[in-house]
Amino acid sequence: MGKAQDELKHQVQRGLDELRRLRDEIRLEIHLGSMEAKEKWEELEPRIRDVETIAKDISIASRRAVQEVVDSLRRFRESLSPPHHPPR
Repeated sequence: MGKAQDELKHQVQRGLDELRRLRDEIRLEIHLGSMEAKEKWEELEPRIRDVETIAKDISIASRRAVQEVVDSLRRFRESLSPPHHPPR
């Protein structure tokens, strides 16, 4: 495996690690959350499984797919929590 392929593999793995962390945080929020949030989660969760499968084929397309789902999960996660304000 070449240097570029190693870097691509590392980027995909980092994305998957973040995806899994966000998934776990969201599952906890959903458990405590509203029906609307649960419905949105039911829409997003299958995409996580799909992208985990796609990521086995290390490619630019898989890196992009992982990043798109991570971005969706970040936005969803942010919508679940009230904004954090820095202490004064």
